[in-house]
Amino acid sequence: MPPIHIKVEKKNRIGIITIDAPPLNISTREVKDEIREAVVALENDHEIAVIIITGAGDKAFSVGSDIKELRRTLDAGNIRERAEHENSLNNFIENLSKPTIAAIQGYALGGGLELALACDLRVCSADAQFAFPEIKLALFPGGGGSERLPLLIGYSKALELMLTGEVVGAQEARQMGLVNRVAAEGSALEESVKLAESITRYSLVAIKRIKKVLKRGLRFSFSKANQQAILDSEEAFSTHDANEGINAFLEKREAKFTDS
Repeated sequence: MPPIHIKVEKKNRIGIITIDAPPLNISTREVKDEIREAVVALENDHEIAVIIITGAGDKAFSVGSDIKELRRTLDAGNIRERAEHENSLNNFIENLSKPTIAAIQGYALGGGLELALACDLRVCSADAQFAFPEIKLALFPGGGGSERLPLLIGYSKALELMLTGEVVGAQEARQMGLVNRVAAEGSALEESVKLAESITRYSLVAIKRIKKVLKRGLRFSFSKANQQAILDSEEAFSTHDANEGINAFLEKREAKFTDS
């Protein structure tokens, strides 16, 4: 059955997943399942080097969970299974071999912000707004936000945002390191595509390796990560594309990478 709430577009070496659940792109179980299916397909597509996730319209990237669905889940006693389902998607996105970009237009709230945090890079429009409002429901960001946000912006600021439910604008989000770039209003996807294009001109083998090495550096001790990086460096120099890149530089020509 074709996806109902998701649209997938391929543009050169970029795969674009659009959450199309108007008006606010609420993240229901069905939406999450469709996102995962689309991500799997693009991860396995050898022609795609970067994956962008965005929301349809100008109101929201995603405002997170459907509270009515949450009520039904609570009544049925399935909260743990729901949390495992949501974390499974975000963890899967974080651990993709290819880099991901969240193109954020309008609101990114709750589970929507957690989805954006699972991506490697974030680009937002100048009118974007971010918040974890779970405190208002006597809850907390249980889809990985409580782990990812402190790593990104620091414990103290992350705690403040989660304890207050405060809404943060685009420029403040940029200053605290929550987003990488701020685009003009209505241009988050366009700016994300430009960022993706600046990546996709390079070797996919090198792109994947850089992401792997940096992710490992966050999880391992410096010594262990550094030793593994030495082995990866040796492997990198043995690739066709590294040989081509060096030769192209010496011959003053543009490199022709083959992703091998």
